[in-house]
Amino acid sequence: MTAGSGKFRHSRRRSSADPGVPSKKLAGLLRGRRAVLFDFDGVLADSEEYFFRSYDAAFKLFGHSLDRKEYWRYWTNIGTGIDGEVRRHGLKLGPADKRLISTRRAALYKRFILSGKIRFIEDSFRTIPLFKKMGLKAIIASNSDPADLRALFRVHRKKRPVPIVGRNPGLRPKPSPDIFLSAAARLGVSPGECLVIEDALKGLKAARTAGMACAVIRNRHNKGIDFGKADIIFGSYGSFLAATKAARRSDS
Repeated sequence: MTAGSGKFRHSRRRSSADPGVPSKKLAGLLRGRRAVLFDFDGVLADSEEYFFRSYDAAFKLFGHSLDRKEYWRYWTNIGTGIDGEVRRHGLKLGPADKRLISTRRAALYKRFILSGKIRFIEDSFRTIPLFKKMGLKAIIASNSDPADLRALFRVHRKKRPVPIVGRNPGLRPKPSPDIFLSAAARLGVSPGECLVIEDALKGLKAARTAGMACAVIRNRHNKGIDFGKADIIFGSYGSFLAATKAARRSDS
């Protein structure tokens, strides 16, 4: 196969959604692809808990606390955000209040970044050079502020291996396809030549709308989510790394 032509404590156990290491399926999925688009939060960085803490603290300014299970489902996976929380709970918050929540959340999250508490997910991160060795281009395509991503790389003194496309006033966030389409355009590839790596339903929907193949990695936050429309599901970060290594060997 030639691609050009075409800190969690990770468990290595195999899940029912991932019978064995699906290396052959991944290798087949890579045929004809020219680029891999990585989501960031929950795929390359163990950051979702700190988004929750930041938003929870911001909402507490108005006497409201977030529910963890509800947050993982509606915020992390579906992507309904602040407006969704306000609607679900009938909160009497106006536009200025919601802007304050957003501003406060951003400031609190920045503190978590600078503290060093947010760690990279090494098993997933190690797949980037493997894909590049197969002749695939790679890019980070995230709903997050690119400045936050760059700050995280600096804090951990980690070299940024690929370009970043993130939240931008001209791009709608996932589940809209804008960020993925912008990433593909930046790499000079068509949507059909891309494989997206995701962990959230909103990302899977964005990839599908963009006309891209999508792989999903299971983690502790998305166990109960139905990812039936994904092209491939990895039961763990370790499984994703092992399958990528095997695909790399088959490409040699």
